[in-house]
Amino acid sequence: MEPEAYFEMDQVEQQHGWFVARRKIIRSKLSEITSAHSCAKILEVGCGTGGNLEMLNAFGKVVKW
Repeated sequence: MEPEAYFEMDQVEQQHGWFVARRKIIRSKLSEITSAHSCAKILEVGCGTGGNLEMLNAFGKVVKW
């Protein structure tokens, strides 16, 4: 994929309501099952541009695949 396409995808994922709401839901559910900065091991499969990685890092060690 062209590097420009990843830049465009990243911009959309940061601003589009669906992606923003999805991160909010994931954050909420993770907060229910683990405390912030825990030792949880989190596997992010198909992370694309990595838009969720910063949020996931608050809950433990993230491995990208």
